[in-house]
Amino acid sequence: MAQLEISLYEKGTKLIAKYQPIATSLPIKASQIKTHVQNSDYANLYLLDDQVSLFADLVNEKIAQRTFDKPVEHPIAERRDANLSVHLSDSKMSAVLELTAPYGGNLPAVNAVIKFLQSKQIMMGVDKAAIENLLADAKDAEPGELFKAEVAKGQAAMNGRDAWFECLFPTADERALQPQENEQGKVDMRDLGKQISVSSGDPLVRRHPPKKGRAGFNVIGEAVAAVPGKLIEFETGKGTVLSETDQNLLIAARDGMPFLLKKGARVDDVMEIGSVDVSTGHVEFNGGVIVHGDVTEGMRLIAKGNVTVTGFIDNADVHVAGDLVVMQGIVGRKTESEQINRDAKFNCNLVVQGNVSAKYVQYASITAGGQVNFAAHLSHARVYARSIQGGDAKMPLGKIIGGLFEVDGFVACSTIGAPAAKSIHIRLAKQIENYQADLEKLVELKKQKRAILGEVEATWKHLKTLPESQERSTLIKKTIACYKKHDKDLKTARRAAEALREKIDHAGEGCYVKVRKALYNNVHFYLGELNYTTKEELAGGTLSVTDKKHFAFTPG
Repeated sequence: MAQLEISLYEKGTKLIAKYQPIATSLPIKASQIKTHVQNSDYANLYLLDDQVSLFADLVNEKIAQRTFDKPVEHPIAERRDANLSVHLSDSKMSAVLELTAPYGGNLPAVNAVIKFLQSKQIMMGVDKAAIENLLADAKDAEPGELFKAEVAKGQAAMNGRDAWFECLFPTADERALQPQENEQGKVDMRDLGKQISVSSGDPLVRRHPPKKGRAGFNVIGEAVAAVPGKLIEFETGKGTVLSETDQNLLIAARDGMPFLLKKGARVDDVMEIGSVDVSTGHVEFNGGVIVHGDVTEGMRLIAKGNVTVTGFIDNADVHVAGDLVVMQGIVGRKTESEQINRDAKFNCNLVVQGNVSAKYVQYASITAGGQVNFAAHLSHARVYARSIQGGDAKMPLGKIIGGLFEVDGFVACSTIGAPAAKSIHIRLAKQIENYQADLEKLVELKKQKRAILGEVEATWKHLKTLPESQERSTLIKKTIACYKKHDKDLKTARRAAEALREKIDHAGEGCYVKVRKALYNNVHFYLGELNYTTKEELAGGTLSVTDKKHFAFTPG
């Protein structure tokens, strides 16, 4: 490409291509011109593709016309400074800066970028360090390379806190796991202190007032309002009253056993009894019960409040509407099969609406609405509960040696299994089965509703073909009303099914199994359709579900 000359002028912003055709010149192509520029000192400038093509056309026109009087000169490239653009999030709480590296031009200074953002109304939460990092990254970039960074961030509003309730009396399960220290400084596992009871006027629950919260702002300077906390009313159960001098304090109105509610408390009448055995007969009481001994074999204890047993529950049936605390153990007879399943028969059966706390449990069936706590071991048992905790959350203790355990949330203890233990089955997020059963019913209901709608629509179409009459008009109105009713039922069922599918998808979140020391082989875990069996002994760690697809064990 002889006689092709390139020079800069117009204050150095334009690259001019100059070509003097001669008699022997051949037509040139745009690609030749681009290659020439790319191999020159101006390769970092921005090529104007349409102008390159136009320049080639002008040159080729002169060659074709044999016109060689003067050269062709035309701009084909230019210097460009870095290009800036900013994208605001829908919430206006974040701004992302996009920078296109310069073509032979300059990068902006930090202050220039800040002024650019201000011109786009982005005034608040500007991150100067993020801008500096972005410019540093783009300093040695290829022309046209794109860089992005979040350079402004609003401050979210801090919503207020609703009123919350502080329990002012020790709970029964806390007492069961905290043996007393004697004068010599030794812990006596049999001495658990005084029974938990209150007298009239004793403080039970304090309500902490709600907080207003703190307003935030978005990146364009608009205020983001905080949602103030709500004042939640006390749940004043039987035997309680608000203090006359402090409306945020709930006190006992009578002597008895305190029972903690979600938003307050109640004070139950308390029955105190030595033991539940053949001398007392079965016990059924509409309040709390303290058993200063054992609940012995074959006996039945039913209570509408909290129950504390200072000794053992031995092959008995116990039904409690509150919490159950057993200072010693819960013991049943050995089951016919070591393979414990949902159909296994037990001689010791407990149904508790609240929490269950005991030193140990073996050969017993427990259904609890709350958490099952144990200190020593949970052996060859069947437990349905919200969660299972050995020891306390800070220091998981105790062993799970064999049985079936189904929880909504978590299982935490020191060890699960043993070198020669029988198989253990632990099912997490047990509510999934209920969701799935309800979903199957909804799927069947939707099928029925669609069939009915099809029949109603067919009836309506048939009525439309009949001659006009009062009877026809009445039947059409009834048919339309019937269609609307079943269509509404179908839409309701669809929404309910979608909500259940959402629950099923998220049921495993927050479910885990934590062992402080060891997880042995032949322990079976389930979560919905997922399952996992340990094949070797694992050190302490946490088993959970990742990506809703498989179990994963994390040591530590």
